[in-house]
Amino acid sequence: MSWSIKELIEWKQSKPIDNIIHIHGSKDLIFPTNFLNDYIELPRGDHAMILKRAEWISKKIPKLIEGN
Repeated sequence: MSWSIKELIEWKQSKPIDNIIHIHGSKDLIFPTNFLNDYIELPRGDHAMILKRAEWISKKIPKLIEGN
């Protein structure tokens, strides 16, 4: 927990990374979508979506990579 808090506080990303695929859950309360642009929304995905929605993510990622 302390590692993740430190990384969030000290994050130094000033411009978006090129050619990135951003998948974000529509129900993520930790990082809400208010300030996000250009992302793929995972319906009902919350902050633990990688665990809870693993099947959707596993099916979608190869198709997204092939499309880019």
